[in-house]
Amino acid sequence: MQSTVDYSDLGVATSGVSFFRSIGSAFGAAIFGTIYTGRLSTNLGNALAAHPLPAGTDPRAAEVPALLHRLPASVSRGVIDAYSDSLQTVFLAAAPVGLVALMLALFLKEVPLRDTSKAGAADIGDGFGMPEARDQDRELERAVAKLFFRERKRAAPAIIARSGTELDPGGLWCLVQVYLQERRDEPPTLTAIGERFSVPAQVLEPAFTHLERTGHLRHASGQWTLTAGGRTEFEKLATAWKDWLAERLDDWGSGPELDAAIGRVAGRLLDQGVDDPTRAQHALT
Repeated sequence: MQSTVDYSDLGVATSGVSFFRSIGSAFGAAIFGTIYTGRLSTNLGNALAAHPLPAGTDPRAAEVPALLHRLPASVSRGVIDAYSDSLQTVFLAAAPVGLVALMLALFLKEVPLRDTSKAGAADIGDGFGMPEARDQDRELERAVAKLFFRERKRAAPAIIARSGTELDPGGLWCLVQVYLQERRDEPPTLTAIGERFSVPAQVLEPAFTHLERTGHLRHASGQWTLTAGGRTEFEKLATAWKDWLAERLDDWGSGPELDAAIGRVAGRLLDQGVDDPTRAQHALT
């Protein structure tokens, strides 16, 4: 149910389901309780008529188990059978209702969980807890971040393929690192990038030099910058990631709200460091 309504209607939908569950249980208890009471009165009367209680016996003996077992076996057996037959009648009356409910359930439309719900289903807090966000925008931001961190490594090859970029994953990684250095106002040098990943600058130099030859990067005064061609390839990758997130979160709705949430999360991830999930997730909470 929670995967079939918009977040803004989630409270109404949840309370509506809870209300109908309460009404159903109340009607069920009333109907089957009436069947049990009516059947028990008849069965108990017949049992006591066939085997009356001994003279001087407390009339409550037929209703209290401790007193019932003190009665003669011929009397207690009839009373116990009366209760048993009454309960059996209730179960026989409830069985068709259960079968009808099962048949109706088979015809209900199957609605998959939201991708963000599936991502958090293994976690007790996310799987069973109430949403921590105070509004829809905040909850949507958490959904975007959760989906990204849980599935980004597995989904990355397909997203790169659908982006239509002419670069391989290694080349795109170099472009992203230069972009991140510029965004954080840090020097886009091989030394600075290498220090982030504990990699010597000499290891990175061949890949960056190759991108300079292909016209995607420019090297001047010891620093690297994106060329127009490099920014085009970077935008292809960014658009592919955005489209992937939008497709996976289409059950949250679409439009300006989703685009704005993706943009806010992307900005915070870039500022905090997409290569450091712990620190970036902490900034989103």
